[in-house]
Amino acid sequence: MVQHQVHGALVLLYCTIIWSAIGVLFSFGSRLFSRDWSLLRATLSHFFLMLAGFVPLATLAGWFPFHWTFYLQLIPEFAIVYLIIWVILYKREAKKVDHINQLLSHKK
Repeated sequence: MVQHQVHGALVLLYCTIIWSAIGVLFSFGSRLFSRDWSLLRATLSHFFLMLAGFVPLATLAGWFPFHWTFYLQLIPEFAIVYLIIWVILYKREAKKVDHINQLLSHKK
């Protein structure tokens, strides 16, 4: 077996590019919720953007193996975790809105 030597600077450059792309992806994804879209449209757009963007970048970063069986398991797990986080954040924001509405109704 032939071993290849890769210069450390190239590895660092590769990692920096991948991590920067992940940062840009997350930044762009968060902007979807500031658009004048319905919550459903923004959530579904964000979900599919994260799935289609993060999984390939994580694979390129070496965090995920490149096996189709892994991806078949990953997609439902990703969806479940995403849904759990979304429900928690939705309920938290709904409480804030209710509190603000109560404050506004008492000022009248």
